[in-house]
Amino acid sequence: MNLLNLRRMFQDEGIFNTIRILWNILALRNIRKRVLEIHQVFHKYQHELGYIILCAVAL
Repeated sequence: MNLLNLRRMFQDEGIFNTIRILWNILALRNIRKRVLEIHQVFHKYQHELGYIILCAVAL
């Protein structure tokens, strides 16, 4: 799972978007908490996860 890998973020998102994402993670407590929880789940189940599908719905 490379979604939270810094090198992969630069490749996927580019420099400016990665910096913006990292700033939000550092500055906003609720986002930081969610990202750390996701990271823990990815790390815990790294051998069982082949891929993850995300579905976003606009409210």
